[in-house]
Amino acid sequence: MTNQPATDPNASLRSASSRSRKVPNIAFFGTRGGVGKTTIMDKFGALIVRSESGPNVLMVDFDVHHRGLTVLRTADVASKCPSIHDYIVDSTLAFSSAHDITPIGDPMVRGRQLLIPSSALAATQVFDSIARTDPATLLARIRKILSDAIERYRIDVVLIDCGPIVDPLTASAAFNADMAFIIGQNEPITFQSLMNYVRRIQDFYPDYSASSVRVLLNKVRGTVTKRAGIYGLIPFTMEVIDVAEGIEGIDEVRMSLLDHRILTILNDVLHTDYPHLIPPPEVVLPPELRAGAEAVEGWPQTRWFRRMWGWVWGLLVTGLLTLSIGAMLMFGLARALGLSGSSDAGSIQKLQPWELWVGLGLTFLGASCLVIGGRAWMNARSLARIVALKRRGGLSAITDLVGTSKGRQQLDAIRHFTKRHELENKR
Repeated sequence: MTNQPATDPNASLRSASSRSRKVPNIAFFGTRGGVGKTTIMDKFGALIVRSESGPNVLMVDFDVHHRGLTVLRTADVASKCPSIHDYIVDSTLAFSSAHDITPIGDPMVRGRQLLIPSSALAATQVFDSIARTDPATLLARIRKILSDAIERYRIDVVLIDCGPIVDPLTASAAFNADMAFIIGQNEPITFQSLMNYVRRIQDFYPDYSASSVRVLLNKVRGTVTKRAGIYGLIPFTMEVIDVAEGIEGIDEVRMSLLDHRILTILNDVLHTDYPHLIPPPEVVLPPELRAGAEAVEGWPQTRWFRRMWGWVWGLLVTGLLTLSIGAMLMFGLARALGLSGSSDAGSIQKLQPWELWVGLGLTFLGASCLVIGGRAWMNARSLARIVALKRRGGLSAITDLVGTSKGRQQLDAIRHFTKRHELENKR
């Protein structure tokens, strides 16, 4: 691969791999450690490989300071392969392999995930070598390594995890990327860092443009007062979804909310140029909820659903009838007590004891049936609204429910109905 001018901010490695395929290069930076940068990038990769086109994702860990992605994704990987820093430090080392970290046993995964890990060498050894390399040469090496990996594994998108410090390596990654996400939190240090980020990259590459940089605030609590320049917000899901909501599988639902927000960001940035990298919306749901959501439109035909409506109307009709009969008997009691307004003593009939007790019992029974039937009617209407929502908006509308408290209650109803329907089928 020929070296490209270091002052060309639009030069892309994808043209070297295949002129017929576009391979976007996305870099992730953090304003400091612990902001969730690696987690968000890992989520990006996990969602993209679930796209129907079966894309292959190359993830590269440039973060020698923390090596979070390498530790997270290679803990159970026995094979060895050179790190990205090995390739950069040794210009004679040709690209050979990457870790295959594709999840096993997940039916939603259609592509492969590959990882070029971070170096385990002391940071000073890496930095000393990089410091002796001019920016143009460093950029050419990075492009060559990534280009070879793209060609070898037929990669469809490259995700690069960069360190929180803008050194020559992270500056090269930012300059080479088609788009970059800077991850921060809703705190003063984030906004102070963002103001200096682009300027520090331009110290290495003066022609670097900030037009492709997008700022994400992660673990957002409360209200964000400074919205200018903020591309997206990712909530602190443990506070958004409180145990007081009483929903089942709360940890799974919290994870679904995080995936849903990241999928929304993916859709916003990729739908125009790379729609094949966007997975279907239902991938954010856990398997049990996903299966239930897919079967929603078939609910009205199920025996349990029809029986549920039968019970609803049966309770309401029974409640009205028994309450009416009880009221008639109680009306007789009112006459006996002179409460009907009649002054004719001859018209006042004395109730028999059994009439009094039967009237009271039927009144209580009718009221109880109406209360239970009313609650059952509300639950049935809630399920009917879910069916209507699915028919109008498809699975996308169902997955959007995870974003609100009321919607999560509806998702919980889907879970419960699915379980009851499965039990019904087993009988």
